[in-house]
Amino acid sequence: MHGLAGSVAQTRPFGSGLPGTKVLPHLRGHGGTVVPPDGPGTYADLAAEVEAVRSATGATRALGVSLGAGALLRSLAGAAADGAPLPYERVVLALPAALHDPAPEQDPGRLRLLDLADALEARDAVRAAALLRDQQPEAVRRLPSVGLWARRRAAEIVGPGLPPVLRAFAGAAPLADLDTAPAVLAAVRLPVLVLAQEGDDVHPVDGARRLAAALPAAELVVLPPGGVLWTGRDRLREVLTDFLGTSE
Repeated sequence: MHGLAGSVAQTRPFGSGLPGTKVLPHLRGHGGTVVPPDGPGTYADLAAEVEAVRSATGATRALGVSLGAGALLRSLAGAAADGAPLPYERVVLALPAALHDPAPEQDPGRLRLLDLADALEARDAVRAAALLRDQQPEAVRRLPSVGLWARRRAAEIVGPGLPPVLRAFAGAAPLADLDTAPAVLAAVRLPVLVLAQEGDDVHPVDGARRLAAALPAAELVVLPPGGVLWTGRDRLREVLTDFLGTSE
């Protein structure tokens, strides 16, 4: 599951070299999918989409990036809160952001997403590209590959489709509606890999550490700046193969 304003082009590398069939869905408002008439919804709605994909495909392992990680976490927490069987054997939560406390109104990451929504709505691809670039860790923002990706991605998503989703989920937290979030996380007893990277102010390492500490069977791996999406692909593949390629 991709991140906010992301696509399957960003999630595809995570499956490189792994055994089995890969399913790469787009969440609502992304990849040309339609935002429901009643609005972008909440993390609970995204979790329902994740569960629909799992049910339709029989997926046994899952990986989510940022927004996708939040959707997966909300799906697991919902199952745990209901006392239902957990739906996966293993899960990777890459670049998790907030857990149950929404970001403050003046949080820089939240404000960048709101600015991105405005730029896309105004069809300002140049401004949108700069904002997409600035969501990446500072250490990799000037890489040619990052700039090229940001320009291409801005051209793909410019227009009115994605802004409502950006505004709905900018600063939102996947467990904000669960009053007993810590207890619910303690009931998520399956192997979880929490993947973070240094120098990422949108997905701070401290948040990943708190999440890993709250999950009973979690492992935390922290990569160098840009190591999750831009640099060190060999190391990322090694980590994911060790975790997701393991037989139960």
